[in-house]
Order: sequence, then C-alpha cells, then structure tokens
Amino acid sequence: MTGLDQLARGQLWGPRASLRRLSSRPSTRSDAGSGINSPVALTCVLVIAACLRLLAAFNLPNIVWPDEVFQVVEPAHRLVYGNGIVAWEQVVGMRSWLFPGVIAVMLWVGRLFGPDPALEIIPVQLFMVACSLIPVAVAYRWGERLDGVRGGVIVGGVVALWVDLIFFAPHPLTDVIAGDILMGGLYAALPLTTRAGGRRLALAGALFGLDLVLRIQLAPALLVAAAFACGRRPRAWLAMMSGGAVVLLASGCLDWVSLGSPFRSTWLNLWLNTAKGLSDYAPAPPAFYAAMAIQLWWPASIVIVCLFYNGRRRFPGLFWTVVALFATLTLIRHKEWRYFYPALAPILTICGIATVDAVRIGETYFDRFRLPPRTVTSAALAIWSAVSVLVACGPRYASNWTNVRETIDAFALASRQPGLCGVGLVDVSWGFTPGSAALPPGVPIYASKASDVGRDRASYNVAIADAAARLPNDVYRRTSCFEGTLDVTGRPRSSVCVWVRDGGCTPSTTDLPVPFWPPFFADSQGKPRLDRVQAYSRTVPP
Repeated sequence: MTGLDQLARGQLWGPRASLRRLSSRPSTRSDAGSGINSPVALTCVLVIAACLRLLAAFNLPNIVWPDEVFQVVEPAHRLVYGNGIVAWEQVVGMRSWLFPGVIAVMLWVGRLFGPDPALEIIPVQLFMVACSLIPVAVAYRWGERLDGVRGGVIVGGVVALWVDLIFFAPHPLTDVIAGDILMGGLYAALPLTTRAGGRRLALAGALFGLDLVLRIQLAPALLVAAAFACGRRPRAWLAMMSGGAVVLLASGCLDWVSLGSPFRSTWLNLWLNTAKGLSDYAPAPPAFYAAMAIQLWWPASIVIVCLFYNGRRRFPGLFWTVVALFATLTLIRHKEWRYFYPALAPILTICGIATVDAVRIGETYFDRFRLPPRTVTSAALAIWSAVSVLVACGPRYASNWTNVRETIDAFALASRQPGLCGVGLVDVSWGFTPGSAALPPGVPIYASKASDVGRDRASYNVAIADAAARLPNDVYRRTSCFEGTLDVTGRPRSSVCVWVRDGGCTPSTTDLPVPFWPPFFADSQGKPRLDRVQAYSRTVPP
C-alpha cells in the first residue's frame, strides 16, 4: 500500500484499527448512557446553530463587502424586477450567473410575501443560513464517527458556535456559499473512518466542480482533497471526475447562454486577474491572514493554531487540504478576510476533534472526583462559547457587526416614504449601500453631489446624504440621521441623513450610478477606457 493510500485511509501515523478502537472502545461517555440518540443530538446542534445565525442576521444587519450586493443580489434583482445598478464585472461578463440566478429565485419567493423590501430579502437570508448548516452537520458526522454522539456534539458544537461562521452565514457572498459546499464535498470524499465508494466520490466530484465554478481559487485545495480521497485508484478518480465534469459542462453551457461563450466566467476571470493584473489591486502582505486571525481572535488564535496542529494526525486529509488552501490564498496578492471563509470550518473541525481528545483526557482525570461524564463535555463547549462571545464583543469585531449599518437603516426609512419615486445618494458611494433590493420595485437610485442637488433634485424625492452635506432647506427637509461602521474605539466612522421633498420625480439618465472601473479599464483620471471596455463587454441580461 502506498503512502498516499495510507494517508487517504488515515493509516500513515497508526493502523486503521486504532481509529476503530477510538470510536468504539468503552468509555465513560457511553452513548447508551447519555440518554440521547444521534438524530436528536444532531437536531439540537443544528437548531442552536440556526438560531444564532438568524439572530445575527435580523438583529445586526450589516454588509461584509459590496460584492454581496452588487455581484449577487443586485444582478438577481435585475432578473426579477428589471432594474438595478450594473457593476463592471457584469459589463465585461466575468461573473457566472449561477449564484445570482439562485438568489433571484429567493427574491421571487420573497415577492410573494408582499411589496415590502424587508420581506423580499428574508428568503435570501434564510437560504444562506440553511446552507451554513452544512458545515455544522458535516462536523457533527465526522465527530460522531470518531467518538459517537459525544464527539459529534463537541465537533459540531465548535463549528456551530464560532463567531466567524455565525457572522458570515447570512451574507450571499460566493466565498461563503463556496465554503459551505466545500464542507459537503469534503465529507463525501473523506468519510474519515472508511474509504469512499464510487457514488460518494461522484457526489464529491460534483460538489468540487460546483466549488470551482464559484471560486476557482479553491482548485489546489480541491486537488489535494481528491488525492487523499482517490489515492492511486483509477476507478475512484474516474468516478470523481465524472461527477465534476457534469457540473462543469452545465456551467459552461450557462456561460454560453448568458455571457456569449462557454466557460467565459472562468477563463476571463483568470485572464484579467493574472495576465492583466487585476488581482494586484490593493495588495496585502503574505502574513495578512495570520495577522487578521491575531487581530480578530486575540490570544485565542494561539490556542486554535495549537489545536489545529495537534489534530493533524487524526485527520490528515482535511489538514493538508487546509494547508493547500492557505498557501493558495497567501500567494494571491489581493487579500480579504472573507476569502478565508472556506478554510474556517475545516480548521474548526480539526480543532473540535482535538477538543474531543482533550475531553477524554479530562474525563479520565475527573473520574477520581466522581463527576458526571457530561461535565467535561459541557465545560469544553462552554469554553468555546465564551471565547466566541469574547471575540464577537472585541473592539476589532465592532466594525464588522456595524459595517454600512448607517445606509442600511437609511434605505429602510427611505423605502417607507409615501410616494417614493427615486432615491438620490448625495456624497455617498453607491458601492456601500444595500442597493435596489432594499427599495420598492422599480425605484431608481441616482448618484449626486451636494453642489448638484439643485440640478438633479427632479430625479428623486428622497435623498440619502452624508451627514456633512447640506441640502436646500427650501426644497428638502431632513427627517433622520443614522450612524454606523464603528471603529475600534466604538465611535462611528460614518453617518448619513435622510432628506425628503414633496412631489414626484422626472426620470433622468445623466446621474445614474456608473461602475467603479479597476485600473486596467480606467485611465489616469479614473474614467473608463472605452476601447478596452468595448473589447471585453458582453450583453448584460436585464
């Protein structure tokens, strides 16, 4: 048997029988004596995870990055209602319509609840939260395979409780949905205590293919996972590649229909980011992700790294998949914390597995004090919960929970104004707003400067302006102001005010929002280079 086959079966650092002994040997945690069976335990873990994510979504509305609005929700809104802001990626045709199409279905479902924009977006959040439960369920199953119900509760509980996974869960970002799907594919490919059969590998291949469509940057990590799953078995590789080929061919056909050429969203993305240097925009140092982990997690980052390293022998396939993903993201010059989301659930899964080992040691120690077997398990989850809460309440996370909150609240107020026929953004960037989906259907958004309000005011009867902007008091009246995006000291970094005037609107095309073009498509003054734009442009679906 080759070393790769041994790695795939978890035998390189010990015989396979050791894993069977680990999951079946008698201990103080006996499932029969725990008073709870696996389906009930899994349901409880999933319910807790869902409640935490829904509470964060509905009580702490925020926007991680403009991409979730203008790469996903705004295109979906155009598909359903016919209006919305067009980002430059849609103009040149480098984004697949797969994910926006799914979100469009969610928006259409939301439309059945009524014209209120707040109701329209709820199905999108519910869909994303439902997908975010996949990593929780997968982590539970892996933990259960190693240590029964208790192992499932601990490993699944760690993934359910960690703040980053709660924070990102409701946001329709391709990084988030790709990370959720990645965990499903990894579970199909790497059952941990057994070897995946042909059907599981075909399913894993299909999910890996879907991940490639959503985030091509995951390719090296997916290759490592496939190597651990298939080893040197040609039939296993054939099954996995067959499943992936079906999804990739379907994606290519979708690009052909929607963008004009097969696989356009993939090859054009690679071409512009590598050959034309789009990925060099706002470069970050190689240590960016390590530095972000330290800033966000504080001393907990040291504990997580230690647990992750200690758990590597228990799950080498998952460990090296994370290492490959980390290395890939480190090599890409443009870095953002959301890009790291697909690695978070696997990292925390391995940390949970290491926690199971610690719990077993703790139970052996506390047996002499005749404490109930559940005590150490409960204490371990309580510690993870406490650390997660401390991180969530830390100064660095304050800006995350409140990011773009001011414009979210301002759009909510604007959407409730009687006779609303147009919204003007005065000295406010449209890229940091919730977009057209936060307004009643058909209401256009305009971009204006405070000095141009007198000229543009006929286009909109509600203005959302920077707090420092002053609009003509004889025309507009200020109703409310909102603060948001707190800094590390807890003070707001930005605030906006809502201004309202009487009367209707005269539609205009002169002050509609225009795309923010990256350097390759813009001249030295930031204006679009029409020759390059036209060379790459494709027809944008309505």
